[in-house]
Amino acid sequence: IRVYLADDHTLLRQGLRKLLREAPDMAVVGESGDGRHVLLALEQVTCDVLLLDLSLPRVSGIEVLRRLRASRPALRILVLSMYAEEQYALRMLHEGAAGYVSKTAGG
Repeated sequence: IRVYLADDHTLLRQGLRKLLREAPDMAVVGESGDGRHVLLALEQVTCDVLLLDLSLPRVSGIEVLRRLRASRPALRILVLSMYAEEQYALRMLHEGAAGYVSKTAGG
């Protein structure tokens, strides 16, 4: 499973990369800290899953989600967010996200 990481926090991306490196069937194929770079990079990089933070600079995570749903409907997008409220999760699922994980989950 090829995974692309999109989060504006470098430390979080590093932690996710380290965790995913330990999974034998997963590989991190790229990462971005802003939404504009995500959109540009995914024109060149092939991935199966995008881990997408909602709070990205330059182009918001919700806008990245909308654009990728239109241009790459088969791409699985898992939204990561600091917002634990149910209305955010429901909105992202309605917009086409495959899943929603609060960064506070399990803590």
